[in-house]
Amino acid sequence: LHYLVWQRAALAPARRLVAEHDIDLVWHLTHGSVGFGSIGALLGRPFVLGPVGGGVGLPWRLAPALGLRGALAAAARGLLRVFLRFANPLSRVTWRRARLILVQNPETIRWLPRRHRERARMVPNAILRDGMEPITETAPPDGPMAMFTGRLLPWRGVALAIRAVAAAPGWRLVLCGRGPDERRLRMLARRYGVADRVRFLGWRRHPEILRLLATADVFLFPSLRDDAPVSVAEAVGMGLPVLCVDRGGPPILAG
Repeated sequence: LHYLVWQRAALAPARRLVAEHDIDLVWHLTHGSVGFGSIGALLGRPFVLGPVGGGVGLPWRLAPALGLRGALAAAARGLLRVFLRFANPLSRVTWRRARLILVQNPETIRWLPRRHRERARMVPNAILRDGMEPITETAPPDGPMAMFTGRLLPWRGVALAIRAVAAAPGWRLVLCGRGPDERRLRMLARRYGVADRVRFLGWRRHPEILRLLATADVFLFPSLRDDAPVSVAEAVGMGLPVLCVDRGGPPILAG
């Protein structure tokens, strides 16, 4: 809702800029959802949208990993996606008038109505800083280690990561991040008997995360609907194997 209200507030100054300057192109550069639409389509100039995501649906057979609250939130998001695709007038105008629609993954292209897909091009927005190279660090002698970085949200699939470690004796899992799902994840780690092999490090500064990545054996990112996560791109940039669900942006970035 905030994003839609922001666009409404931006419409008047955007029109004023177009009237005062010799504008050749309007580009709504956004990390938002393709279903929200854009006021850029209302400004009477050639228009480009994106990169946008929002077309990645949840693999429902993995829904039990979300927990009750996570499943309810996923169902609400599914209803919102239906509204944005079929009943949002701004998105319909946006798709019709856009000369080019930049999207982050194949699912978002397929989510668009068929008549607009020919103007869609896949451009993931996960950009690495220049000169990023693998860092050589000495791994601690505690056996193989998998690592996850990101907010601890149900749809990020960290519950699946904990189950995977439970099925792989000797492996450890390091989680960098916080979020509303942390309490449930700690309970799952105790339930599966791996609380001693799953470390919750909370938020860490970026240089420390890179050092931790350098000591990991695999980057475990079982998110169920991410569009183009920078964390996956960073792991690949450091030469770390990525294990992910075949959904959305992670497999595109991981190759």
